[in-house]
Amino acid sequence: MTCAYDGQEGLEVASSKEFDLPLLNVLLPGLGGYSIAERLQADGVDIPLIFYTDKPEQEVKAKPRSLGINVAHIQKPPSISGLVEKVEEVLGGKGWL
Repeated sequence: MTCAYDGQEGLEVASSKEFDLPLLNVLLPGLGGYSIAERLQADGVDIPLIFYTDKPEQEVKAKPRSLGINVAHIQKPPSISGLVEKVEEVLGGKGWL
């Protein structure tokens, strides 16, 4: 597990290391989760993403879908079991597990 404390650091970390599943906060300081997802896609990084936010799921998924990015969503604050379930759903459903 790797943590980044703002969007620019998150982008740098996600671009420089190999991750199975980034968990992106939509409202990161400096550079939000949408922008990070868009830049990763533009760089050819093909990994599943989970957005972590207090916004409704439909609102969170609308912008990435308009950009051609498929993401999962988990509502703040997540329970541990809810987070594990979402990770299994995303990674298992894509044949990553």
